[in-house]
Amino acid sequence: KYLSGVREQFSPDFPSETATFDDIYTDRDIEQLYVLDKKNAAVYILTKEGEYQRQIQSSIFAKANDFFVFGDMIFIMSKEKIFKISIN
Repeated sequence: KYLSGVREQFSPDFPSETATFDDIYTDRDIEQLYVLDKKNAAVYILTKEGEYQRQIQSSIFAKANDFFVFGDMIFIMSKEKIFKISIN
């Protein structure tokens, strides 16, 4: 990522060494970065600078094909179903 022509460093903090990521979601209207970790069945919530804030765990995350965030909900697509999980 570049900011005003200068390379911007990004090194995210995760709660453990075993954390991996399969998918990332953010947009310009939200302040967080959501990282899907299917192996640990978790979504990590980080700031856009990569600072870990918290995580949400659910067994459905391990089966996710894709996900997105809208409002205060995480929507998980798994095969032909859509699941929603509250961020709060």
